[in-house]
This record gives sequence, C-alpha cells and structure tokens, in this order.
Amino acid sequence: MPIKVRHNGLEIDGNLLPLVSGSVHYWRTDHRLWPRVLDQVRDLGFSIVETYLPWAVHETAPGDFDFGKKDPDKNLDAFLGLAEERGLKVLVRPGPHINAELPFFGYPEWIIKDPRFWARDAEGAPILHLSALDAFPIPSYANPALFEAFEPYLAALSPVLLKHLHPRGGVVALQVDNEAGYFFHTGTYQADYSEASLGLYRHYLEMKYRTLKALNAAHGTSLKGFGEVQAPRRNHASNPQELAPYLDWTEYKEYQVSWALSRLAELYRAKGLEGMPLYHNFYGSFRTPFNLPDMEKDSGIDFCGLDSYPQDGDAGGVLDQARYLSVSSRLPYIPEYGAGAWPDRVTPDVDDLKSCVLAPFMGGARGVNFYMLAERDRWMGSPIDGRGELRQAFAEPYRQLNRFLRSLEWENSFPQVQALLLHAREAQLVGASFEAPRPNHQLFELPAAFLHEAAAEGFFGGDGVGPSSVARFHQEAGDFLRRSHLPFALGDSGLAPEKLKKAGLAVLACWGYLEESWARRLLAFVEEGGLLVLGPQLPAFNQKWGALEAFKDLSLTPGKPASHGDGKILLMTGTFDPKAAASLLQKARLRPEITLSDDSLDVAVHKLSGKQVLFVRNPHGEERSCTVFKDGKFVLKPLWAGGKFLGAVEEREVTLGPREIKVWELIAC
Repeated sequence: MPIKVRHNGLEIDGNLLPLVSGSVHYWRTDHRLWPRVLDQVRDLGFSIVETYLPWAVHETAPGDFDFGKKDPDKNLDAFLGLAEERGLKVLVRPGPHINAELPFFGYPEWIIKDPRFWARDAEGAPILHLSALDAFPIPSYANPALFEAFEPYLAALSPVLLKHLHPRGGVVALQVDNEAGYFFHTGTYQADYSEASLGLYRHYLEMKYRTLKALNAAHGTSLKGFGEVQAPRRNHASNPQELAPYLDWTEYKEYQVSWALSRLAELYRAKGLEGMPLYHNFYGSFRTPFNLPDMEKDSGIDFCGLDSYPQDGDAGGVLDQARYLSVSSRLPYIPEYGAGAWPDRVTPDVDDLKSCVLAPFMGGARGVNFYMLAERDRWMGSPIDGRGELRQAFAEPYRQLNRFLRSLEWENSFPQVQALLLHAREAQLVGASFEAPRPNHQLFELPAAFLHEAAAEGFFGGDGVGPSSVARFHQEAGDFLRRSHLPFALGDSGLAPEKLKKAGLAVLACWGYLEESWARRLLAFVEEGGLLVLGPQLPAFNQKWGALEAFKDLSLTPGKPASHGDGKILLMTGTFDPKAAASLLQKARLRPEITLSDDSLDVAVHKLSGKQVLFVRNPHGEERSCTVFKDGKFVLKPLWAGGKFLGAVEEREVTLGPREIKVWELIAC
C-alpha cells in the first residue's frame, strides 16, 4: 500500500505518522556510536530520524563508490538497519545538493571544478559562493548535464535504499535536493545567464507564448526565432506595456527551480524509488523566486516546507512561516529547525531553545525536523553530544515537546483561522523585476529584502506607491491582526479557493495589476459574505495589461466599505488604516473568541477532538502578565505552563516569562 501524504502527516498502512523528527549524520559519527546515538534519539521521544546521503562522501572518485567497504562510517545499510531495529522510521535526503556545512555543499570536487556546469552572471563570469569553508563556483540547475552526472551516484545508491524502503524497511520519505534556489544568489539579475539557463528561458517563453508573433507583440521586438531572445540585465520599462520581458525573466526564475526539481523527481522515480513521498525544503523564504503552491502542483514534489533557524528567542518569524505553510502546503512541515547552530552563528542557549521549540506548532505547522539532534563537526549546541551522551538541560525541552504532542494527539488538531493576510504574487514579481543588479557573490542575507530601483515607485501611479509601500501595508496589516488577536494565516495568490472560503476576512497587499482569475476568486469570496481589504493601491491592469475586468464595475471610495453581494470591500490607499479595519470587523461582528488584556502578546487557538487549546507568546525581553477574556465561564488547564489548576473563573490572570510560550486547554463551564 503506497504511503499517502495527509495534511497532518504520512498515512502508512492506514496509520498516521506525524512528521516530528531529528537529524543524525551517520558518516560524521563513529559507527561504533551509532547504536548509542539512536538509542538517545528514542530516549528524547522521537520515532523518526532524518539524514543526508552525501554524493561527495560516497562517490570518492568518478565511478568509485564506498558504502562501507572501505570506511565503516559510510555503511548506510548498517545505519538504516540499526534504526529499524529500534523501530525508528527514516527520512533520507540524497541531494545532489545538501549543504550541511560540507565543502562544495556535498558536490564532488570534480563536478564543481568543471566549467561545463557553472552558473554564470550577466557578464559571463562564474558565480561564486562565499562561505566560511571555501569559495566555489555554483552549478547551474538549468543544465541537464548536471543531473546526468548525478545519475550514476543515484544508481549506485538505489540498491541500498530499495532494501530499506517501506514496507521492507523504515525509510518512509525522500527529499529531492536541498534548498533549491541559486545557492542563495536570489537577485533577479544575478543568476543564471549560462547557455543552459538561457536555453531553458527560451523554452519557457516558447511554452508561454506558443508563437513568435505573440512573443514579439508582448516584448515589442521583431525577432526571427526564439533562439534570438536575450535575457534582460535590468528593468528599463517606462510604462506597464513594456514590462513583459522583465516579468517573464522574473517568472522564469521560479520556473527554473520547479523545472530542476521536476527533473530530479523523475530521476528518483526512474531508479525504482516510486511509491515514496518526495518532498523539498526552501531556505525560509516564501516570496519569489520561491513559489511553494506551484511547486507542489507542477513539479512532482508531494510537499514542500520552509527551513527556520531562530535565535535569541525570536520566534516571531517562525510563527509567520508556519502560518504560511498551514494554508499553502499539503503538509505544513519545517524540514530544518535549528537545534544548535553552525560555528559562525551564536549557539542558542537553553532559554532560547525553550522559547522557540513550540513556535512552529503554535503557528500551524504539523511537523518539524530538528536539525541537528546529534552534534558533529561544524555544528554546536545539539542535545546529543559528540560522544553520544545527552546534554540533559538541552534534552529536556525535546522530551517535554514529544510528551506534549503525544498526550494531546496533536496530529488531530487544526489551527483556528478567521482571517487571511495575503500578498499578491503579482506585486512580488513586479517589485523583483525592478530589483537593482547585485554583485555575483552577494548572498541573499546581505542586502535589504528588496533592492528596488527608484523607477518602481509610482510605476502604476498612485502618489509613489511601489514595492516598499506594498511591503509596509502588509506589515501594518499583520500588526493589526496580531494586536486584534484575530487568528490568521498568511498566503498569496497561489492560495487554494477552498482555503479562501473558510476565512471571514482577507487582507490583500496589492499593487498595479492582478491576474483576472485571482481577482474573480476574491470577488466570489466577497459575494458569499467575506470581508476584503485591498491596498495600498487598487489594481487597474490584468496580466495582459488590459483593464482588469473583474474590478471595473466596482465603485470604491478609499476608507469606506462598499457592499458587494453578501460581503464588503474596503479599499485603503497608501497606508493601512487600523481604525477603518476595526470598524469593518465590528460592524460585521467578526471578532476573536479569545482576547488578552495585553494586545502586544501573540495568540493562537487550535481545536482538536472537541478541545480548545490556547497558545500565548510573550515577544518581549521582560516578564508580562495579562488577563484572558472569553464569553462565558471557563477554566484554563495548563498544558505547557507552570501553576496549578485553579477552578472556574471568568477572567484569568496569566504570567509569561521573557519570550516564553505557554499553552492551556480552555474548558468552558
């Protein structure tokens, strides 16, 4: 019976397996310690272990593979067998890219040093990745030859894996590649201008436009063949009708990631690995060039997650990642969640760990892989040290978490969502198309989130509205929802229609244009009784740069709700207006079930098996106290908190330490 991907885990032989796991890198641990380390994984309460299967580790020279005959620390078969003896399920990640703080990110040296595989910048120079370990030219994921070079390794690896795939063994899912996305070089005009990438770009345009006549009309060119197309180096558009070539290149950046993972997924399945769920991880971002909903829909990847490495107790970003995954992914999963850190980051202390371990679940993630459970070279602060011994202070939060999840049967829970905070992908794409070119070695972390040229501001009119205005509107709307304690999730234009219909309120950060089909879905949501807030600009164009038909008959006055069907639309121009939003919710009688006296604290409500579970997070560096409000009498039963069960009260005072998350079952009396 094939393994089925469900929203809350993997269904295996009719039983649900929640994806709560931890990483152990077998080849970095003395094989004589494997039994001890795996026993400790079980002691921490985990039933799943995860590991990379590095190409460069096992293929020591072209065509020379070692799976334990020469080096017993590479005996994958033995490691998987030991996991199975302990009843552990296994997630494996064969690459080809793994990172894991390895030289060349786990690629063999002869691949990285071969110019045929190099990604190129706009000037034709190889794109260098700079890290604490080394600098190397990154490979182009538009080059089919790269995957052809990977195929012999996968062919040598497959017999070992096939022996251990469910139902014969414990392997229950495979990750295709790792953090695909130009090796962190995500600038729109940064990568990839290699011949392979330009060829794939032309193929993408041919699929999109079908005919040369249509392409020339859109791009304002007079080309004689698709082979003459050149990729843009920066945005020179002066009006919307000139945007097509720049948007096409920006959209292609998403397509290249999806195309590459699709090719790799086909290669996995061709080696007999069909029937296994395939998944992928993006390195934290859910903005372009990462398109998670389309990835799951078009690339042969069953589910896609987001990595997260919070530090200093800052779990706010984790909450937003989980809020996004909760409505955007088939299985909301964080494939890498920092358990310790690599050497050039501050190693989290126990207080950081305690303040962050619950954050993904509070935000709506259904599964998490803790990276790393076992310490290894170039990694510090794991709950299992290099000798296979537990660091008790670091180990206890994981034990507590697994007890907490099992006692509640967490897999049966679902987050309450009354509102959706949406970011139009169209606004993201236009903004990214105006991004200023970056040096080819500059990674995504170094500049601001978007380095837009001044030409982007006011491009669609509206008193200088542009990418920064859209980002600010989105942030202000999020702040309003947090302070109102209205449970919300994050999404974008890829949101499935059924997810939109379940919310009472949708807030869309948009700019000059929307796809016609997306605009019509929004109107259908309003007609059926939904509340829609739009801003900072009402889109006027559709994707063909004609008038947006869906909105053309709307009579909207900024700041004043307008009825449409059974619902209402509120347009806000320039900035988000919290007073107007609050008035809209009040008149529509849309309010949260639970509020706190301190509106700066984060709240989430989950429901499961007739229970209502309340999460409260203190984002501050000092202790905070507050009162919990709900209609009717209730009691708060501590699930992850200190204190005693005090009996029935109408108002309940609670106290949270600095950056602490607490959880209660809320019981109506």
